[in-house]
Amino acid sequence: MAFTKRKGANPKYRTPEHRRYRAALVEQLNRQGYLMCTAKVCIFPTRHITNPNGRARDGLHAGHDDSGTSYDGPQHNACNVTDGAVRGRARRDSKQSTLRW
Repeated sequence: MAFTKRKGANPKYRTPEHRRYRAALVEQLNRQGYLMCTAKVCIFPTRHITNPNGRARDGLHAGHDDSGTSYDGPQHNACNVTDGAVRGRARRDSKQSTLRW
């Protein structure tokens, strides 16, 4: 679900569990000074996450596994969004190749 001002974020990101998990990551980041990006492919030169602002390109996201039901750990915003876009595009392309007109 794409973000729009009218609809807001996907409801799974507004749950108390998600908010607690992300708050714990921010607390850990503030305590340790950095977290390691757990994305399968990190697009930054270093896996260190130092920015707690989730809207910034290098900011902290709570990365989900491929099923979207459990957490992989902290990820850079750009790494998390890129991974989702790659998987979404692959799903879309596989569906288009099976369509018959």
